[in-house]
Parts: sequence; C-alpha cells; structure tokens
Amino acid sequence: MWQRLKGATIDLPPLRHRKSEIPQLVDHLCKSFGKKQFSVIPAAQELLCRYDWAHGNVRELRNCLRSMIEESENGVLTPSHIPDDIFTALLESKNNSKTFSLTLNYDLKNSCLEDLENKVLLDMVHNLLRAYPDANLLTLESVTGLEVSKLSGRIRKLLARGELSQDVLPERFWRNTQTTQKESSIFNSNVVAT
Repeated sequence: MWQRLKGATIDLPPLRHRKSEIPQLVDHLCKSFGKKQFSVIPAAQELLCRYDWAHGNVRELRNCLRSMIEESENGVLTPSHIPDDIFTALLESKNNSKTFSLTLNYDLKNSCLEDLENKVLLDMVHNLLRAYPDANLLTLESVTGLEVSKLSGRIRKLLARGELSQDVLPERFWRNTQTTQKESSIFNSNVVAT
C-alpha cells in the first residue's frame, strides 16, 4: 500500500541551512498575504536572515511575518515589528553583532579635545553606516554610549561646519527614535580602537 502513495522523495535541508533563500521567501510570503502589499525593509530582512529557523522552518518564518503584518499599519515591516521571542533569540545568539574598527590616526599635539572627539564621532558615524546602512540615532547611541540628545547636537554641529554631509545619513536617521528602541538593541556592535 505504501508503495502506491510514495512517488518521490525530496530531501530539502532545513531553512537554517538555506539562509540565502530567506529574502526570496519573505517577498513571496508577503505577496501571498491577501490583497494589501507588504514590504520588509533591508534591516529587518537582515535580522530575519540571522535567525536560526530551527523550530518550524518556513512555517515559522510565515508565522513571524503574519505577526509582523499585524503590528504594521502602513504595510512596511521593520525590525521593531519582529516578534519578541525571535528578537530575544537574536539578541542571545553569538552571531548578532558586527565588529568594525576605528583607526585613530590623529595629530594629538596640534588638536584640541573637542576636535579629536568630533573626528572620532565622524569616523564612528561613517563606519556604523557602512556596517548598517539603515542605522539611526538610537543605533549610534547603543554603539557610543552617548545620549541621543548629545549625539544629535554634535552631529548637527558637524553638519553645520560641513565636516559631515546630510547625504551620508539615511533618510530615517533623525526620525523614529522612539519606535525603534527595540530595533537599536539588536545592533550591539563592538567598536575596536586600533
């Protein structure tokens, strides 16, 4: 009897071993959730690709996206919409941080402390945006340990002096600092000064 039902065996590795397929699966699943169009921003896609989909594979990814859609009002899914259990697992995983280094090649004899601080902050902004193109002020706060209000003031001074261009900063850099508190906690980057 079993031989009649069994036509072919397909050996499909679990989703955690096919992470390169996650962006295509996310796009496909977002299109399959009814008439409204949903999209996942790159930062959220990156986090979904980092997660080890060990329990339910594609079914778990689909349920995650459904949960994200319920939280979203405008059809744009961000890291702040990722369910708490998945977010907690991402925070606890060893692969959740990117490391970038700062090379401090500054003339210490001919610079005042404020100039050095501005140069270090400028380097940190550039390196952070290279590692996380969608970073915002809260992301920078989690890396530097400085408060958003102080960072905002310093970055505005750098912009006013022409040392930093507004074109370098992502569109949402100044916005959504309240709603992305959860999002910024995942970007627990290690800064190594060399």
